[in-house]
Amino acid sequence: VLSETCLAISMCPTKSKDEAREVLEGFGLKELEARHPQSLSGGEKQRLVVAVGVAAPPKLVILDEPTSGLDGLNLRLMADHIKKLAAQGIAVLVITHDVELINLCADYKRNVSGVQRAPDPIGCHTASPAQLNETEAVALL
Repeated sequence: VLSETCLAISMCPTKSKDEAREVLEGFGLKELEARHPQSLSGGEKQRLVVAVGVAAPPKLVILDEPTSGLDGLNLRLMADHIKKLAAQGIAVLVITHDVELINLCADYKRNVSGVQRAPDPIGCHTASPAQLNETEAVALL
């Protein structure tokens, strides 16, 4: 688990193994750092994939069903991480059927019936809803 995160961080030379551990801790995975990724549960694997994806600062994060296999606590943890990414100016595109996730972190949502303003937006707009494909349900942060 730690080596997977360090691999992503190696693409950003200013980051260290300690920073990889901080990323893992943020996703509730620090205690699993010595385990092989294949030995993780489905929800742990899901969190690891997102942790690796954000370990080196990206410009765009696309998350396809990021809460699949997660319990309620980890769903909220994922929503918090999504909001943090958006607050850092990172464009985040979430493809999901999880209405609770959308309500927790989306500025805009798009589904087959069109664009609607999400409740309690967080105020990070990184793209126009008109730029989204009308056939997919997505959250735009």
